[in-house]
Amino acid sequence: MLLGSVLIFVAGAIAWSSLQRLYTGTLISAPGIWAMLLALVALLAKEALFRYTMGVAKRVKSKLLEANAWHSRSDVLSTAVVLVALVGAQFGIGWLDAIAAVIVGLLVGKVGWDLLWESARELVDTALPEDAQQDMHQVALGVPGVEGVHDLRTRQSAGHVIVDLHVVVGARISVSEAHEIGNEVSRRLRRHYPALSDVTFHIDPEDDAGEGDPSRFPGLPLRPAVEQALAERWSSLSCWPHIVEYRLHYLDGKITVVVFVDEALETSVATRLPDRLAERASDLPWLGGVEAEKALD
Repeated sequence: MLLGSVLIFVAGAIAWSSLQRLYTGTLISAPGIWAMLLALVALLAKEALFRYTMGVAKRVKSKLLEANAWHSRSDVLSTAVVLVALVGAQFGIGWLDAIAAVIVGLLVGKVGWDLLWESARELVDTALPEDAQQDMHQVALGVPGVEGVHDLRTRQSAGHVIVDLHVVVGARISVSEAHEIGNEVSRRLRRHYPALSDVTFHIDPEDDAGEGDPSRFPGLPLRPAVEQALAERWSSLSCWPHIVEYRLHYLDGKITVVVFVDEALETSVATRLPDRLAERASDLPWLGGVEAEKALD
């Protein structure tokens, strides 16, 4: 940002000085061939320095080096002004120096403004262009197991690109599988966009796009409260000793309880068990349903 401001100041000084010289009609004496050759050598050296520095800046993705490269380019333009002025003075066209200086002053000012604008954008954490965000959305959707992507947000800050997104997966897959799907989304995004410095994903078992932040709404009871409520209603049943564990699915604003029973429970009883358990717990407003499965040894 400082370099951009300096370049704009230098551009204004060049333009103002040149306009004054053009208005007063100041004469310039013939400089000679050696002065023109020296200016040409300086111009070529500065251009070579610009190209080398810019190449390194692009390779290491350094905004500071890029700013330094553009500073060298401004020196090239300034030297070009001197060369044009020398050639003009050599052939008696003194006003050509002032006109060329004004034009180059405007070019230097544009370089300074571009640097100032880019630096300001990084300071306020601007988002990536819409087409880049759409590409990221498609990359994430291409991962096996991903059923949807929403709330994808990006921001750029100090040369770093950060993205966070919500990934919708199958409602009943394991936590570890869902997390690995998210990891693969992160890997593919990093391969497609090497500038990414941080990827944060949130796993959703259902598509809740547009529903707002869930933490702002009343939540459903967690396992300890669920188990206590179920025990109060089911512990008097004859099947209670055969219940080994529960699996809870939080879907559509309700809790579906999958009950695992041991092998000792008769199949005929296990078949009727979900309806019986659901009936005994029908007063629970958060209960979405009951399912029963045989526990694996």
